[in-house]
Order: sequence, then C-alpha cells, then structure tokens
Amino acid sequence: MVPPRAPLPSASTVVVTASTGCHVVQISGFSRTKLLLENGKYVSSAEFTEAGHTWRIRCYPNGFSKEDAGHVSLFLLLQTDESTNVRRVKFHLSLVPHGGRLTKTTPHGTGAGAGSSTNTTLTYQRFHED
Repeated sequence: MVPPRAPLPSASTVVVTASTGCHVVQISGFSRTKLLLENGKYVSSAEFTEAGHTWRIRCYPNGFSKEDAGHVSLFLLLQTDESTNVRRVKFHLSLVPHGGRLTKTTPHGTGAGAGSSTNTTLTYQRFHED
C-alpha cells in the first residue's frame, strides 16, 4: 500500500503597483497674470489624466488666502467622479523659470493626500515667496 501524499504547500504573491506620471502646466505671461489676479483668484489647467484619474492644477499667483499673500499657491484637484476611490497620492510640484530648467534652487513642494470623492484637493499653499 502506498502512503498518502502530504498536501502540497500553497503560496501566493501580492503585487502592489504604483503609477507615476508627469504633467507640465505652462502659464504664458505669468508676470502679467500675477498683476491682474489679486489674492484668492486663480487660473486652472485643463483636465489631465494620470494614474487612471482625472486631475486639474489650480494656481493662485498671489496666494490662496490673506495668510498666503506674497506666495504662489498650487492645488492639485481630483476631477474624477465620486465612484472612484483614490487611496493615496504622493505628488511633487516645481515652479520652473521661463528658461525651463530645474536647478537646485528651483522652488518646489511635495505632499501626500488621500480621498474618495470629487472634493479631494491636495495643496501646497506657500510655494514661492516673492
């Protein structure tokens, strides 16, 4: 008689993926825009898709609030509908000078956020001091 075989061990693999992307927003005539828009007023990028979600970047050239006056405020806004569930987002924003080259002194900000609705707003408010 052949002895019964021992059960084979089971195994599984968990793979966590992350999406990365890059979106460039160019504001032609930024100096003039800064003169025309007072504190609390903004310009918005067109919608763009990264990591399977639709986003928009909002720029307040003279700051979002009175406390932010003298700074550029940038917001990353989720535009995807409420059925989409965004678990976690890491982002990096840089203000690139007119020449288009990043340098060690290029103003930048990083942040992270999470959300599950169209109200998700990721922000870096005091981005660049005049």
